[in-house]
Amino acid sequence: MSTDNLALNIREKAMEAGFDHCGIVKIDALADYVSRLEERAAAFPRSKPFYDFLSKLGTPQAAHEWGKSVIVCAMRYGKYRIPNRADRHIGKLYLYGGYRQPAYSQEYAGMAGFEAFLAAEGIRFAKDVFGIAPARLCAAQANLGVIRNNNFLYTEHGSWVWLETWLIDRELEYRESPNTLPSCPPGCSKCIDACPTGALKAPFLTDMGTCIARLTYSPSGEAPEPLRESMGTWLYGCDECQNACPMNKGRWEEKEEYPRLEELSRHISLEKIAEMDEHAVSDILSPMFWIIGKEKLWMWKCNVIRAMVNGKDPGHHSTIRKLCDDGNENVRRTAEWACRQLGI
Repeated sequence: MSTDNLALNIREKAMEAGFDHCGIVKIDALADYVSRLEERAAAFPRSKPFYDFLSKLGTPQAAHEWGKSVIVCAMRYGKYRIPNRADRHIGKLYLYGGYRQPAYSQEYAGMAGFEAFLAAEGIRFAKDVFGIAPARLCAAQANLGVIRNNNFLYTEHGSWVWLETWLIDRELEYRESPNTLPSCPPGCSKCIDACPTGALKAPFLTDMGTCIARLTYSPSGEAPEPLRESMGTWLYGCDECQNACPMNKGRWEEKEEYPRLEELSRHISLEKIAEMDEHAVSDILSPMFWIIGKEKLWMWKCNVIRAMVNGKDPGHHSTIRKLCDDGNENVRRTAEWACRQLGI
């Protein structure tokens, strides 16, 4: 099979698997990625560990010397109903699989079928739960969409799309037809203005060390005190810059139910999470929201305490005072901070 025909066949199989878009770029499309990260790290030194972590995405062939191209696919998740209990607590991406689709989802089944096709074609591939290559860059290079001022990739469905990448051992290329998506409105800064912590500094420029999404599940687990008030009630992720974007207006259509999400959402309340033990977190939260490891119950509770402070509900005061006696030092310290903030 010719390389052109193989690339087209891969794209067709991706569509059959349920993806909305698919492209393939050669490895040299990543050439400038690491240098861009180095510039960001120099501009925001406190975020350097995060950029260092991302740098491996720019050179996937370092770990897989056989890698020659990257398949990048986009799938819409902005079609599912949003549970009221989860809104403004959990970022929408994470409600619908995020970086790792659960085995009971149709997305998982479609992706498994697509990978079975690659294997049957004798194509060697590798992927990683956080991506094997910079997904947004690859998607933009393959004409799947455009990267807007808030650094998210947008398709005709807005930014509510999940991206997946595979490194393959074939030198292939497939770009979709140039898209006709409009540019961001001239002078628009709504996403920048909406960022509560000021992490979005300018168009295409984010200080990831102060991004709410990263702070909610950062390795340190405790958000810096000066940023806690501006983090609102988010427990895991954040949607503020995407919600504010006019290019997302009308792009979310609640047409379908995501499997098991309604049942999960019943447990997503500040009070219930505050009372969970390790077994409950492992059974209920960790299967979907796995970036916070199941052994880090304390991280959930620290996020809950901060959300309770920002929610300003006096009914939460007794819970906060109770957490001052928690067995974990991080939880006790955060609860004591909350008591000082609330004067209780």
